[in-house]
Amino acid sequence: MLLTPLKSQEMLLLTITCCGADKYIYLTPSKKHADETWYFAKECKGDKEVRVNFTFAPELADIKIYVANKKENYDKLVCITNSSKLKESEKSYLGL
Repeated sequence: MLLTPLKSQEMLLLTITCCGADKYIYLTPSKKHADETWYFAKECKGDKEVRVNFTFAPELADIKIYVANKKENYDKLVCITNSSKLKESEKSYLGL
């Protein structure tokens, strides 16, 4: 899979970047087409950081993600370390 499995309650920190990304992520509106479901937390704490870039082309993505709207229904708990750089529409989509 994209990243090593996380232990329960462990948070994955994502840093959004345009260059030098470790992985490319596609946000899919369909849960059945997703590889994993992620819940985006508002506060970051943890030490497993990955540099990512969102792509609009699913065929270029390393993983397809469905964004969970409830904290109970996710595969990974993630946080964006530089969320202040996101547009308001992007924050809204991620539930931030």
